[in-house]
Amino acid sequence: MKTTSPSTACLKLSVTEGVFTIVLSDIIRLKASSNYTLIYFTNRRPLVIARVLKQFEDILSSYGFIRIHRTHLINRRYISTVGRNGQIVMTDDSVTGVSRRLKQQVMKQLHPAA
Repeated sequence: MKTTSPSTACLKLSVTEGVFTIVLSDIIRLKASSNYTLIYFTNRRPLVIARVLKQFEDILSSYGFIRIHRTHLINRRYISTVGRNGQIVMTDDSVTGVSRRLKQQVMKQLHPAA
């Protein structure tokens, strides 16, 4: 699992079917499920990868992805609304809550002037 140059912003993933090259701007969110990660896209069905979410967080945090919960890593460009109660609605209509432990840090990243 590695990214290519920052100008192309892609992620290469090796899976049983072969090697996928994924454009980072096509990823809406990632969701952890035990030792697997589900990757949700703007233009295709979700992809299941046998990697933990932490590995994706280490790579994608410098590309605008934010860890908002133990099980969720989101692409900030696809945030539709952020509620005061810590609920984040994505453009695919999925709703995810920000964990209490990360709430202050996440809100600071989303609203730096606040």
